[in-house]
Formats: sequence, C-alpha cells, structure tokens
Amino acid sequence: MPTVPLSPGQQVEQRPIAERRAVTGASADHFGAITGRQVERVGDALGITGALLASVAIVDRRKRMAEENALRAQQDADTVRRGEVAYETSASALLDDPEKGLLVTRRGVNAAGLSRDVEHELTRLRSDARVGLAPELAAKLDAKLDVSAELIRRRVRGYEAAETRKAQAESLSAKLQTSVNGAVANATDPQARAVYAAQGLTTLEVAAELHGWSPEVRANEIATFATSLHTKTIDALIAADETGATAQEYFDQHRDAMNGPARTIVEEKFDQLRRAQEAEQARREAEADRLVDRVERMSLSPFPVSAEIMAEAERQVRGTPAAVRLAELQQEIEERAVFARETPAEMLRRLDHAQKVFEDEGIDDLTDVEYVKRRAEIFKATVEMLRDDPIGYATGQDIAAETALDTRSPTALLAGLRARTPVINGLRATHGAAPKVLRPAEAAALAEQFNTSTPSQQAEFLRVMEAGIDDPELFRGTVGQLASGAPLVSFAGRLAAEESLNNEPLASTGSAAALVLEGAQLLNPPKDSGAKPYPLPKASDLRYELNDITGEAFADAPEAREQIRQGVDAVYAALSAQAGDYSAILDTERYRTAVDKVTGGIIDVNGRAIVKPYAMPESEFLRTLGAVDAFDVEMLGGVAGFSNAQAAEAIRDGELVNFGGGYAIRDGGRYLLRSDGEVFVWRPSATLARQWRRGER
Repeated sequence: MPTVPLSPGQQVEQRPIAERRAVTGASADHFGAITGRQVERVGDALGITGALLASVAIVDRRKRMAEENALRAQQDADTVRRGEVAYETSASALLDDPEKGLLVTRRGVNAAGLSRDVEHELTRLRSDARVGLAPELAAKLDAKLDVSAELIRRRVRGYEAAETRKAQAESLSAKLQTSVNGAVANATDPQARAVYAAQGLTTLEVAAELHGWSPEVRANEIATFATSLHTKTIDALIAADETGATAQEYFDQHRDAMNGPARTIVEEKFDQLRRAQEAEQARREAEADRLVDRVERMSLSPFPVSAEIMAEAERQVRGTPAAVRLAELQQEIEERAVFARETPAEMLRRLDHAQKVFEDEGIDDLTDVEYVKRRAEIFKATVEMLRDDPIGYATGQDIAAETALDTRSPTALLAGLRARTPVINGLRATHGAAPKVLRPAEAAALAEQFNTSTPSQQAEFLRVMEAGIDDPELFRGTVGQLASGAPLVSFAGRLAAEESLNNEPLASTGSAAALVLEGAQLLNPPKDSGAKPYPLPKASDLRYELNDITGEAFADAPEAREQIRQGVDAVYAALSAQAGDYSAILDTERYRTAVDKVTGGIIDVNGRAIVKPYAMPESEFLRTLGAVDAFDVEMLGGVAGFSNAQAAEAIRDGELVNFGGGYAIRDGGRYLLRSDGEVFVWRPSATLARQWRRGER
C-alpha cells in the first residue's frame, strides 16, 4: 500500500483512495461518517494554512527587524564617516591651505614646535567631530581618527625635521658666505683674508660637533668651503690686478686646499687671462705702431706736430716696442717741423741742393735718400695746401688766427673777407699761395647757397665779396671757388665790382652782373630742370656784330675778347627773354645794348677803338687822359728810353690798347716798356688820384 508525504499537521489516513467510478454500497450512516471525515480533513487543512500563515508572519517580522538594524548600522556608519571626513578636511586645511596652512606659513626656523601645535589642533578637531555622538559611535569615530591622526603626525614630524635641517643648513651657509664675502672684499689684505677664513672654519667645526658629522662629511664640508673661498678670492685678485700676478701667487699657496674641478677651472682662467693679456699686448703694440705711423704722417704735412700730440703719443706707446721707434723718430720730426716752416722756394732750394749732392757724390746711404724723400713729401703737401687751402695753411702755421667765416649777413661776410685778404696777399708774396680766400668746406657751402639764389641775389653777393676782398686777382680766384668751371660767374663777379664803383643797383634788372648771371642760367639750364637752352642767333652773326662794335679793341687780347663775347651773349639772352623774344633772330640794337652793359662802352681814342673804364663816363675818361703828365709816368715806374714828359705825351697822343686792368701804349708797332722790361700800363685811377691830391678836380 503506497504512502503519501506527511504535512506539518495531520497525517493522511493510510488507506487506498476509492476510485471515482467505484460503486459502493455505503449507507447513510456510512455517508455521514464519510462527510465527517471530510470535514475533519478540511479542518486539518485549515489548521495547516493557519500554521503556514503564522510562519510567514514570523519571517516578515524578522526581515523587518533585520532591515531596521541594517539601516541603523548604515546611518551610524554614515555619521562616523561624516565625522571622519570633517576631521580630515579640517586637518588638511590646517596643514595645506595655500594662505594660512601651517606647512606654508611655518618654514625654516618657524617650523620648530610645529608637531606640538598640530597635536593641539588635532585634539580640538577630534572634539569638534565627537560633538552629539552616542558613546558607541564616538568610540568608533575615535578608532577611525586614530589612524588619520597618526598619518598626519608622521607627515608633520617629517616636515618639521626637514625644515629644521634646512634652517640649520641655511644658517650655516649664511655664516660661511659671510666669511667668504669678507675674504673677497679684503682680497688684497692678506691678514684680513686669514681672519675671515678662520671664522669660516670655526663655524664648520661647531656645526660638525652640533650635528655629529662623520669624519668624511666634515672633511667634505671643509673642502667645499675652502674651494669657494679660494676661487672667489682669486677672482677678486684678478679684478684688482689685471696682470694676475697676485692672484697667481695666491693660487700657488692654496692650490692643494681646492678640489680638483675647481683647480682646473682656475687654471683655465689663468690661461684665458694670459691669452687675453697677450692679445691685449698685441693690440696695444699694433695700435702703438699705427699711432707712430700717424705721427710720422703728420710730420710730413705742412704743419709741425704739436707738443700735446707728441706727449699723448708717448703716453700711449709706453711699454711697447713702438716707444723706441717714436723716440728715434722724435729728432727727425723736429727737423721736419723746421723744414715745414720754410717757404716752398726755400724747400725747393734745399731739395735741389740734396739732389745735386747725390748726383755729384753718388748715393751710398739709403737713409739719406729716405731723408730727401720725406722732405719732398712735405714740400708737395705744402704746395698742394697753398694751392687748395691757403687760409688753412696760414692758421696751421700760426701765420693768422683761426677764424670762421660768418655768412649769415653781408656785414659779417664783408668783415671776414677783409680780415683774410691781407693774409692771402702776404702768402702770395712769400709762399706763392693761390688767390683763394675761402677754405674748401666754406667754398662748398657758399657755392650751394649761391647756386640756389636768384641772379640778382647772386650779383649782390658777388658785390659784397668784391668789396671785402678788394683785390682783382684774389677776387677772381675766390669767385672761381664758388663756380668752378663756370667762367661766366667769375666774369659776373668782375662786372659786379665795376658796377659797385658807380653804385649800380645790382638787384635791378638793369644790373650787368645780374643780367650775365640770368643769361648764364638761360644758356646753361640745370640738367634736372628739363628746360632747353635759350635759342641764340647764329654764332657767325654774333661774332660779326661784336667785331663791328668793338673794332680793334681786343686785337691784342684774345682771351679778354672771349670773356667779353660770352658775357655779351649771356646779357643778350637775358634781355631777349625779358622782352619775350625767343625767335633766335639777331636784334642789333639789343645786342649793342648788351655790349655796352658788359664792356662799359666802346669809345674811339686817337683813331682806335678801346673799352673805356667801366665806371667812368666817356667825357671823364677823355679829360683824365688829356691831363696825364710826367709825374703820373714817374709814379707808374717810368718808360725805358723816354723821359717822363715824352712818355706822358705818348700816352696822350698814342694808341691805347686795353691791357691788364689798364692801357698799354703802342708806339710805332711796339709797346712802351718800363725800365724793368715789363709792359708799361697806364691806369686812369693813378692820374685821378694825383689830381685829387693836388686839388685839380
């Protein structure tokens, strides 16, 4: 018979289950029994269900209790964690805040006592974290904080120890640096150096005892200090003594106290110093040689070398081989200075004499050849300067005071030119200087000013120059400085001088000098102006007209005639342009006007055409010519082969020819000569002066 499983309650009856189709013969009683048993079984089932429900309730209650316990545990853990986090956050800020943290503000010697202060703060933070906690939670929090606090203590103790060591090291380093600085500052005082070195060693001994240094550490610290002291002292000694001798001596004394790398560095410094000294000495010697060369070149100029220059040269070459050379050269320089003070004629005589000696006796000493060669250079430089810059020569030789030419006003320019004129005339007489009043730089500046002025301004400028120079040849030479290669400008200057005698208004369009300058610009316009030259009539027509007007006036003076021709062409161009005539057809009346303005007028005297004095009316000239007497001839040097009276008569009645600023007298095809063989020249001004002195006018 099968057995079914038992439930927690009643046990199922162990009997066969009737089949559904089974037909029984049960009675009502039997049915009631069956029903009762069925009801019993239902009750058993309900009992089982109730037991099951009770079990479920117990399980639910236990589950809720477990969840509540877990929640409380989590809440307690969170509370402890919050306290721990607050503690650690506050501790971190206490130590690491960038502005107020103890690890930032307590450095070096200030770190002493940091562990104590941090411990006090940690106790305070622990108390703050425990506020309001139950005893059991406070105990848990303490356990957590003990771990954090120990980590913080270790960190703070390490920091405090490191900062203390650092402060001690810095203090030691500062004391040692003070000793080194003292020794360096007194590098040139051996006793003071020794005192500071001893102070540093004493400081190291105290530190070794205090910190318990091992022998190796002590020896290393002493070697480091000694190396620093000696290397810096050597640098100071080198700076104090460029030769490095004292520094080298000090190095030799203390070499063994320095470590190997430092010795190598110092030895390299001395090598560099020696190389620099050798280079500097070579430079000084080369510069000294160049200086002596300059002094020698100066001695070959027209000017003596000044005592100041010689003294400065001696100072600069001292201690070099060039000093010997300069000393040997000094006597020769003094002799050259004596030679340079001579006139060119005297120099030339000496050179000719030396050359003659060479030719007669032969050359057996190259020193003599060099001697003559150097003096020939002085002669050449002197001649060139007298040609190009006679005023510079005069000032350099102390013949005249050095003065700058003031061109800001006509009055100042006039005064400057007048002061220079006698100087140049004196040099012309003694040294053969060129007739130039302007220095090259002055001439260049005035030429630029002159070339940018109007023709009337240029004419006025030339008049001022003529009034200041008052010497025809010197004036022409000076004007040539202003307009080299422009003969018309020089010619205009001469006209300005002539017009000044008549007080002609040079600024007016009627000024001959201004017209020449204006015509010169028309005939030769600047290349960069783009203008075309003024169209003159045919050259053959102009020559014919000039010959017809001047006749034989320039028969014996072709150069003067050419100057007159150029001047007349320029004035004709200016007059034609003013009249608006660009036809290139010759206007004979205008051309005659140009001739009169340039020449001052062509007149006929004793059947011959001459150019009268520019500033003198024809009637005045004829009256002056008729008044020539024997005294005038005598004052002008007399005439060879004639008495003064005969010569005066020949002047009054003979053929006058324009010549050298006056008039030569031709008699029978020959010119009258003075007793010295030169052509006799009559100047109306001499006769006029005599008449004014005698009251004849």
